[in-house]
Amino acid sequence: MHMNSVALPVLGVLLIATGAVAADPPRPSNCVNVSWGDHIAANSGDAQLNTYGKIARSLKRWKDQDDIDVILWRASAYVGHRFHEVRFTAPVYRRWHEISKAAIEGFNPLETVRREAPKNGQSFLLYMTMLDHGCPTNIHYGGPKPHGVPFAFQDRFTIEHPEFQVVDLEGNYQCGVLEMAYPESRELMVGRMVDFVNEFGSDGVYVCARTHSPPADDADQYGFSPPVVQEYRRRHGIDITEDPRFDYRSPGFARHDPAVQAWRDLRGEYLVQFFRDLRAAMPEGKRIYAGLPRGRVLGPPYGNMSLHWRTLVEDGLIDGLIVGHTSGRWLYPLMNRPHAELGYLSSEDDNLNIPSLEESVDLYAPVCREHGVKFYFMSYTYGALERKQFAALHDRGLAGFMIGAPSTASGSAEMLLDPPIRFAADGTGTIDAWVYINGYERQHSTSYILSKYDHVVGNHLRRGFEWQVHADGHFLWRANQMEPGAEGRGVDSFVKSSRPLPLGQWMHIATVFDRPRRELRLYVDGRLDARKSIPDLPLRMNPDQRLILGHYGGCALGLFDGLVDELRFSDAALKFTAPPARPYAGDEPGTVAFYRFEQVQPAGYIAANAGSRAPNLRVMSGAVDVLDEGPPGFGKALDLRQAAGAEP
Repeated sequence: MHMNSVALPVLGVLLIATGAVAADPPRPSNCVNVSWGDHIAANSGDAQLNTYGKIARSLKRWKDQDDIDVILWRASAYVGHRFHEVRFTAPVYRRWHEISKAAIEGFNPLETVRREAPKNGQSFLLYMTMLDHGCPTNIHYGGPKPHGVPFAFQDRFTIEHPEFQVVDLEGNYQCGVLEMAYPESRELMVGRMVDFVNEFGSDGVYVCARTHSPPADDADQYGFSPPVVQEYRRRHGIDITEDPRFDYRSPGFARHDPAVQAWRDLRGEYLVQFFRDLRAAMPEGKRIYAGLPRGRVLGPPYGNMSLHWRTLVEDGLIDGLIVGHTSGRWLYPLMNRPHAELGYLSSEDDNLNIPSLEESVDLYAPVCREHGVKFYFMSYTYGALERKQFAALHDRGLAGFMIGAPSTASGSAEMLLDPPIRFAADGTGTIDAWVYINGYERQHSTSYILSKYDHVVGNHLRRGFEWQVHADGHFLWRANQMEPGAEGRGVDSFVKSSRPLPLGQWMHIATVFDRPRRELRLYVDGRLDARKSIPDLPLRMNPDQRLILGHYGGCALGLFDGLVDELRFSDAALKFTAPPARPYAGDEPGTVAFYRFEQVQPAGYIAANAGSRAPNLRVMSGAVDVLDEGPPGFGKALDLRQAAGAEP
């Protein structure tokens, strides 16, 4: 089989048309989070964002396709190279450091964003964290062995001055989390943010509460630094280091005592003071946005520090409020315990005492609107669901969503399904396709042939199913099971191939969900390769999650290096004794959706469906060379290779 050797031009985002759109729908003014260092190290094509042209094209595409008006460009690469001690404790960290350093030395991405964003009517804020300063190598990122690796970075400030981090009653530091009761901690972060805004000419700064730091053993473990202890004694006449009500290990610990809550409130006041200092130091006209969790407290991994968001808004300390931030429970095994068991009063990660989108709009938006502060909701993705939500909520004060940078990876296909994929009511369904693998994903250990799955969203409703290929070549099908209408993580069921999938050849893969028989089945080239018992639960239907071909459904990670053809979804538990001998017609009994990749038309459409149905796969940035030879006798296929992308 002949494979094109020419590097693919930019693909952009592929969408399946869904019919008529309501006239003049309200347009959100969205923000986008661009984690630039991760794009540099993990992506390819335009998604790598390592040239002037790639950045310029991406900004324009985000404006046109995703209603992005505010660019939140993460400055962590600059912060890391300037202020952190870096250790190469794993190959991925060396790669991240070396690639991002070379990119910074080769050109100035922040200058490019500053110059290009206004051409699209976009503003540019530096995305910086305030409580994310790394750890010594005796602490493992991701949890203790075998889960984690020694921490790869630590701020030189905390190396030289560990005393400015939060402490527990024994004087142990929670590494990476500054104690804002110290003026020195506030001065450090205010100075860095103001200096960066001035140096790079941004329109302001987005201050995010995100961190990589490990969680506490208990939500009320930390917060006993001398200035906190002294101020609490001055106000209330109580020594919190001696009173058992404040010691989570003591039988006298009183988590719900008003005196304990007053201590949490005091801790939150120092965070407000940081924003007050930042506002005073920020040049006139520069904006400050805050990214915070919903709920009453800052939550994991910081603990039950009170979140005085009303003061930030009412005192004019911020210009934009983005709620819905999480720090990622998946990083540390400890956080996989129910957060209520760890003493948290609220938790984004665990959806514990967290207001819904509508409740958040009712809670935050009126206060923000009264004081001229824009209110955004963190959504991670942006599609039909978010547009529908915005249409219903914009009159109540929702400015828009804060989303992750949409994939611009060459070869990624992001599709809105028409018709929606809904398997049989009795719980049967089959997905099958031809697959060609050029190489396995090494850096992130997993690549995704297809993914209709996003684990990040708080209510977990976007968990569905996906096809993965691991670094050792084994194929894995993940299917999330949950009763219809229920919320929560559900049950992830897996079936794994008995051997690695071969490279450099076409193979037919079919995965079967069979609830009546309580099993998943995997066929490779018509042979039953593996089967796995599953609970008596239906496959979760998640119509609001896009089907992604070529990378993970929640972000542009795990890029698949290969091709796909003849992708079919059926509502029956099919059996295979051989791979298909000829192309499907598209009208076989039980077919729910069928995608063929045969021809790019002049208007930028790919003829994806058989028969007389209109083409439903459109290349948003125009017709480009995204097709290659399919299996012998099957015509063309969609090329999802990690191509070099377009010219700079």
